[in-house]
Amino acid sequence: MATANEKEITVIKYILFLITLCSLASCTSTAPPPGPPAPPPMPKCEAPITTGWHKECGRVAGISGAFYAVHQTKPAEPVMTVFWWYGLLERDGIGKKQFLTQAELEALFAPYPSVRLIQISFSDQVYLFTDYPQRNAIPVEATMENWDLKILPFLQSGYTMPKPWVSMGHSMGGVNTITMCMLRPELWHRCVATSPALIDTDPWDMHVGTDNWYPARWIVQSQMGLPLERAKALWADRNPYAMLKRAKTLPPMFVSACKEMQTNLHAATQHWVRQAQAQQLPVEFLMMPDGCQHTDRPSAAVLKFVMRQ
Repeated sequence: MATANEKEITVIKYILFLITLCSLASCTSTAPPPGPPAPPPMPKCEAPITTGWHKECGRVAGISGAFYAVHQTKPAEPVMTVFWWYGLLERDGIGKKQFLTQAELEALFAPYPSVRLIQISFSDQVYLFTDYPQRNAIPVEATMENWDLKILPFLQSGYTMPKPWVSMGHSMGGVNTITMCMLRPELWHRCVATSPALIDTDPWDMHVGTDNWYPARWIVQSQMGLPLERAKALWADRNPYAMLKRAKTLPPMFVSACKEMQTNLHAATQHWVRQAQAQQLPVEFLMMPDGCQHTDRPSAAVLKFVMRQ
């Protein structure tokens, strides 16, 4: 009777025999190589106001995964164009990524014969537009270069986009508004950023403290898509405060913050506003009352600012 050791040797020899046989027979997979990934599914196309608003949604030509939603408040020819950028908690379908309630939207646009509202979405991914082409975070297409060369020309080729143009956004959408208005100030008549997710701590300094450091690290490395080998240098040159220092002009801007936030974003926002005001740039600031939440918007102040002549 074979011993346990002899049985083990027999099993090993059998395995080696199978490996040799497979090698002689060129055991390779005959399956075809995988093709390109399928494009992401089209998000739901829903208007922020369900009655009386015309809406169209589609894919942005030339950019994989980019979608647009265009709304029109009334049948008349639009007299103003509003771009609004959504935040982390506003991702349930293109048309519902909004930062004002239905009643607030109706009040905002009631004085106008018709307003065109435009949103850009990368499926349901949260994103920040960045001003360098070497982005490596999904969606990699969310760059200012693509905005200039592809997204904006695509929209202008298909839709009438009357001036004035207004940019609005909340939280991470507020950062997109600030970025757009700093880097392309000539496009905008007014800009509104409520509780923008600005950060003024060093994302590579783990001694800053959890509340400040974690959102900084997450936003910079996960959302801004900085190439790791050059991340620190790029962040030093392209963060919102460095870009602001280089800004020669800004459109009139309204910025708000909520000082009860656990992540301390209000301090970073105040820092940015103070720097802008020190540079004599037209930035108005409103600190929300005590007890506010990050999702709160100063709607009355926003309406007054946008409607100001």
